[in-house]
Order: sequence, then structure tokens, then C-alpha cells
Amino acid sequence: MNSSESVKGGFDHFAYYVNSFVGIFGFLSNAFIVAVLSNSTSLKGKHYIFLKNLAVSDCLASAILFLNALIPSIRTPTGAVSSYYLLANLACSMKANNPLYAAFTNSAVIISVISVERLIAVKFPIFYKKSFGKKLCYIFVIFPWSYSSAFFALSNHFSFTIKDGYCYQNWNNFYLGVINAINYYLMQLILPVFCYSIIAFDISQRITKSNSGKKNANKIISKAQAKITKMLFIVTVIFIVTTFPDNVHFNFFLLILNVQLWSFESVIHQILLLLAMINILINIFIYPIIDSDFKRAVIKMLSRMVFKKK
Repeated sequence: MNSSESVKGGFDHFAYYVNSFVGIFGFLSNAFIVAVLSNSTSLKGKHYIFLKNLAVSDCLASAILFLNALIPSIRTPTGAVSSYYLLANLACSMKANNPLYAAFTNSAVIISVISVERLIAVKFPIFYKKSFGKKLCYIFVIFPWSYSSAFFALSNHFSFTIKDGYCYQNWNNFYLGVINAINYYLMQLILPVFCYSIIAFDISQRITKSNSGKKNANKIISKAQAKITKMLFIVTVIFIVTTFPDNVHFNFFLLILNVQLWSFESVIHQILLLLAMINILINIFIYPIIDSDFKRAVIKMLSRMVFKKK
């Protein structure tokens, strides 16, 4: 075995163990978040519905990561024409078209939807209070799943193929790069930054009018909305910080410019990949820190589980 094969084998083992760990722990932790949000009577705000939607999406993303550790092992001998080849085709087809893959895009879209919801709540409080009911709320919940499913179906059309019995994804594809760039840059970065910039500007304008003593100055922002906006802003920032560096390299340099700054086997790539995966694991620790209501709900559920076992 030469050095390149040794490095590739080491990377495959690394990816296998990381995907397995993130898949299992990510699924369990986000399933726990869903359970807390579903069973707590104190967590009934609209923003908790979006956070539950995000947790479900991360659950499915975790399942995908775990499947990624298993599916690459399904192959057929080179040149063989047998039932095993049909199995390889089926596995590759599932890898390319499985609806679970929408979860990766779905998380980014949910973050953007949360940002739009916050913009409406702060910028147009009267409309939000009167018109943003459950029906509109569930439209905001369903939209990311519909969008991401259609988006990934188109994305996968340009990527997965079988070569020598293996299921490959062809990353060096300009159209795939454009599709993913639109999705991740527009949905993950531009739209949230735009929404929170408008929110910050609007609040600053209200503060200025309030300090100037104008009678028709709008109320700056309610304590409840300020608390919710702060919490969701922190969630959005963490999501962007953890996932954006890998997207810059993958979606811009590799797919669009066809420039690979570092190999998939490199330490830098592995670190960026790990950073992106941390986003799936971190919410179970972040929510109790930034939301006291969620922390109390977690403690209540854990104590109920412990005493129920006794």
C-alpha cells in the first residue's frame, strides 16, 4: 500500500467514525429537543415551533450522516453483471434521491425562515399580532421542506453516478456549484444578514425617536419580542459560523472556480467538516444556556424521567 492509499484509508476511517458518532448523538440529542418542545406546556410560542422544525431537520441530517458511514461500503466487483450490481445501483439511487437528504438544505432554509419571521415580528408588530396565526406559521414550517426537497432533487441530478462498482459524487460540476451557491449563500447568509440588519436599523430608529421625545414614536420593542429575537439571533449566528467556512471552500472554490485549496484528506478539510457537523450537536447545549424557559423544561423532563424509573 502506497502513502496516498494509506492517507485515503485513514480519511475513510476518520469519516466513518465521525459520521457514526455525529449521526447517533445528533439524532438522540435533537430527538430530545423535540420531546421537550412537544411535552412542555410553557414552550408554546411560535418560535418554538420553528426550533422544533429545526430539531426534526437535524434529526434527519444525523440519520443521513450515519447512513453515509454505511452506504459507501455497498459495492460490486468491477465489471460484474449480477444481482450485486443491482444492489449497488439501488444504494446509489437511494443516496442521491433519498428525501432525507433534503435535511441538509432544510436547516439552512429554516434559519432563513426564522430570520424573516423575526423581521415581520419586529418591523410590523401590529400585522404580526393580528395576522401571523397558526395557518401562516405552519406555511413557514412546510415551506423549507418543500423547497429543500425540490432543490436537492435538482442538485443530485448533476452529481451521483456509479463508477467501477462504487457510488461516486462528482463534485467538480459547475452547475452543481451554482445550485449550491445560490442555496447556501442566499439562504444561509444573505437573507439572515439582511433581515437582522433591518431589525437592528429599525430598533435604532425607534430609540432615536424615543430619545427625541416624539409623541408618535413607536414602542422600541417589547421585552418578550426582544428576548425571542436575541435567542434566535444567537442560534442563527452559531449556525452561520459553524457551517459557512466549509461552504465557502466547497461551493465557491471547488464547484464554481474548480479550485481545490486543500484535499479532502487534508487536516484543514477535516476540521471544517467537523465544524459544520458541530452545528447538529450543539443546540442541545445552547438552548438551555440562552433560554431559561427551555432550561426549566429540560430539568423538569429529566427529573420526571428519573423519578419515573424509580
